[in-house]
Amino acid sequence: MKKILLALSLTFITACAIGAGENSKMIAAKNGFFPQLTGIDLEGEKRELPQSFDKKLNIVVVAFKREQQENVNGWIKATEEVLAKKPEIGFYELPLIYEMDAISRKFINNGMRRGVPGAKARKHTITVYTDREKFFELMKMKEEKIYLLALNQEGKILLRIEGDATKKNTAALMKFLKRKS
Repeated sequence: MKKILLALSLTFITACAIGAGENSKMIAAKNGFFPQLTGIDLEGEKRELPQSFDKKLNIVVVAFKREQQENVNGWIKATEEVLAKKPEIGFYELPLIYEMDAISRKFINNGMRRGVPGAKARKHTITVYTDREKFFELMKMKEEKIYLLALNQEGKILLRIEGDATKKNTAALMKFLKRKS
């Protein structure tokens, strides 16, 4: 009986696992545009960015540390009502992590996958492993903060908000979205 349970458990774990993805090269885009990167969503699909931000308007929250998830969740909560009414707006979480070996990437991907309920949320969480120092320099970002970006389908940055979903930052996003309607 123990052998059967172990076999079933291993089958279940393997069936629910996703791959490692890859360390992404970064290709700088022209000024004011999101760079070209490759990531993996939490459903296991390879995602080319910014092409995978496929809505007319895309809200992308970029985070760099595990402990920033609560900050990201603040933006999710702040935008969920407006996003429910506007299907033409996409929402993505973008954890941006240092390059690492395949075993470590797979471990992190599957750990995050277990923590994200629902296929839709997993499809919109795209993990990128890349040269973060180059990304920080290119995007003028810092590891200590999260960033909300509004991008069009071509990856042009239409809005950039540094930090959490404070009343001031949320108001700025809502004002922007109202203008875009």
